This record gives sequence, structure tokens and C-alpha cells, in this order.
Amino acid sequence: TDTLPYIPTYADCEIPAETAYALGVFFADGTCGFRGETACGAWWRIVGEKELLEKAKAGLEAYPRFPVYFRLNLFNSYRKGTETNYGRRNRDEWCLDVYAKKYGARRDFIRAFYRMFYLDGILDYKKVPGCIYDSSLEAKKAFLQGVIDGDGDEYNRLTVVGDLALTGIIKLMMDLHWAFSVCKDPRTKRDDVYCINYGTQREPR
Repeated sequence: TDTLPYIPTYADCEIPAETAYALGVFFADGTCGFRGETACGAWWRIVGEKELLEKAKAGLEAYPRFPVYFRLNLFNSYRKGTETNYGRRNRDEWCLDVYAKKYGARRDFIRAFYRMFYLDGILDYKKVPGCIYDSSLEAKKAFLQGVIDGDGDEYNRLTVVGDLALTGIIKLMMDLHWAFSVCKDPRTKRDDVYCINYGTQREPR
């Protein structure tokens, strides 16, 4: 189960909108997991534009659950012009990383995110955290905005990988009464990559 603290309100496990936005950015551009059993083998990182990560950082800091802190880094291998497996980088890619304030806190934080976003042992596919389903419409909208800012484009098109992620995003859009359509992504041969064309003409009821 999710390890964000329980808050008994009209929404079963409501979280603030700014934190929901940060979780949406992680859904789009973040990754975490474990190599072995030690904290040294654990990782958590969001990669993206500096402005986007600054907003995500503020959202994570607004809802403290673990004694950790976050820092923006620009590593040499992420700088504009460096070669990657996909070609030359055309912009700087900043990294948002997590650090511990006390022993074991970073590991516990990463474990919480891992349980929220992944099926056990499957890092290729993310899921929408249960705490988002149980939150207010404002938080659901903020989560979607974080996903869109990370993986969307100027044509109101969002790329989603995996059936579980697709189902979760569609559920949130239906909760918000957004118009949408879904198709397989024509830019890839994979059968589990989808394009969601969306519109937000109707406001949530």
C-alpha cells in the first residue's frame, strides 16, 4: 500500500495539489529502484528542464514524510551537446536527486516511491499511485498537469507506456470530465506505447 500518511477528510487520502503535481512529474520523467539490498544500490531521480524540476522539488518539500532533502544537479553527461545512445543532447538535462538527513531515510523514501509507482519487480511500467485516486479533483488535475508537462507536447498529446499507466490516466481524465481519444503511438513499433489526445474544455463538476 502507499505510505503517504493518512488524512481523514472527504477524500480518503487527500494530498496537496502541489505535491500531486510533483508525483505527476515523477510519473512522466522519474525512475527509482534497488540494486541489491543496501541503500547504496538504491536510486531515485527525475530528469528534465530546470524550471519543471524546481516546481516538482517545491511540491515534494511541501509534504514532508521522510527526513530527506532534494537537490538539482547538472552533471557533465547531461549537458547540452553530449553524445547519448539516442544522439546528441540538444539541451541541458537537469537531475532532481534525493539525499538523506538521517541514516536509512533515503532508502525508506525510495521504497515508498517504488511501491507507489511500480508493480513489484517491473520497472518498465508505471502505475498511477492510489493516493491520487483518493484525492480531490484539484489534486487529480495537478497530477495530470505534471504528467503533461513532463511527457506532453504542444498538440495536446500525451505519450503513455503500458496498459496499467494508460488505464490510470484515462480514469483521472474521466473523473475530470476531460475529452480524450487513445491510439497506438505510430512513432514506435511497440504495442504498449499509446498516444492520448486530450481536451479540457469542460471544467470538473
